[in-house]
Amino acid sequence: MKPRGDERDGDHDPEDEVWRRRLDPHDGEQDNAEGDRRVVPPERQSERSEQSDPEGEDERERQRRAAEGHAGGEEDKEDDTPRRDPRERVGELDSAANADGVGDLQGAASASRPRRPRILLLITLAEVGGAQTYVASLLPALVERFDVVVAAHGTGPLREAAAAAGVRFEPLAHVRRPVGAHDVAGVVELVRLLRRHRPDILHASSSKAGVLGRLAGALAGVPIRIFTVHGWAFAAYSGATGRVYRVADRLVRPLTTVTVCVSERERKLGLAARTCDPARTVVIPNAVDVAGAPRVRAGSRERPLIVAVGRLKAPKDFVTLVRALGRLEPGSFDAVIVGEGPDRERLEDEIGRLGLAERVTLAGERSDVPELLAAADVFALASSSEGMPVSVLEAMAAGLPVVASRVGGLAEQVVEGETGVLVEPGDPEDLARALDRLVADIQLRRRLGAAGRARAEQAFDLEPFRRAHVELYSRELARRRLPAPAPIP
Repeated sequence: MKPRGDERDGDHDPEDEVWRRRLDPHDGEQDNAEGDRRVVPPERQSERSEQSDPEGEDERERQRRAAEGHAGGEEDKEDDTPRRDPRERVGELDSAANADGVGDLQGAASASRPRRPRILLLITLAEVGGAQTYVASLLPALVERFDVVVAAHGTGPLREAAAAAGVRFEPLAHVRRPVGAHDVAGVVELVRLLRRHRPDILHASSSKAGVLGRLAGALAGVPIRIFTVHGWAFAAYSGATGRVYRVADRLVRPLTTVTVCVSERERKLGLAARTCDPARTVVIPNAVDVAGAPRVRAGSRERPLIVAVGRLKAPKDFVTLVRALGRLEPGSFDAVIVGEGPDRERLEDEIGRLGLAERVTLAGERSDVPELLAAADVFALASSSEGMPVSVLEAMAAGLPVVASRVGGLAEQVVEGETGVLVEPGDPEDLARALDRLVADIQLRRRLGAAGRARAEQAFDLEPFRRAHVELYSRELARRRLPAPAPIP
């Protein structure tokens, strides 16, 4: 999970250079990707202990950030010795003074703890989705080490996950889809939110929150601004919307401390589009709880069950899936599509037109997706664009063979012929051929499913995923001499 230092950004666009000089908080710094990006040991953390008075702490924090703003590129020239809390000096008194009662005071001082680092996790919507699952998966590792706030628009599983983790949830009124005039109000809303919570780290996920959040974070003086790419919006949308996102991501690139890509393909795509910086971009693949996933049961179904999971909306292409199902032998399968969205009516019409109403069920949103996967025989995903879909990892963890479109990071998840089959996007004939092979061959299904489960255990389990994020946060906090979290043992 190291940024690649062997690449050079060839972007010399004058407009980007102007924005870089105006807005880049790192302008004048020399990044040391190896030497500076390290976890702070516990003894260094103890040197950063803060006063217990929250008001005094907040005042010092504001003064420190203001001073950093004036220091600019001189930051690396400052004295490396952290300022020490006056109470720590009590511990340096001669031990002979303990007889006079100083030992009690020393013990009280050593019992004080430094404040925990503060992080705000920002996402556009709290609805069902891979980006929301990503944020929810981080929470158990963060609540023990950070003061955490989650902010999103609307209701959904992410809000419930925050409540279950005991994390404060901030509902957003103006940060929502689609792109529009309300985005100005969204920036103002976020600036106010960030000034109120004063996080050390702002970590944004999803395209809209990523653009608005990084801009608001710079305006509010948040020291560390991280953006996770779950799929570049400029690649997912065509026409004017795609162009707007491309320009917006380029403009906020200088405001980004680190860009996290969920796949190598997304990293390469961002570098080619000049929407991320090679020295400040890392890859952390998505992950799922493999050990906790129910496994496929060897059932006695009369017909194999094909299951698909996702929001009924582009870039998911469930119409192509339904058309592929219409090409399979009648009576050879059953299918369930789990999810909700604006394309539901169109799918219902297509299912009716193809005479599939008896074999294809639109199940809507379900809270028992792991159990549904364990009851299935094949997982299918037709998409026109993807980052690294969590639904595919969940299917692999259950031991299902996967048939999916050859887009985004799917080729990094599904090993062709070993854990599943990749097909051309938007091609119902190609998708139907792959599904037909698996529907007809139970031994092939079992072999691919078992290999998929083993691959998920090896490459996509939760513990390395959480550790990589905590280490990333720790490195960036250490570079700025901010309180660092306890490492994951």
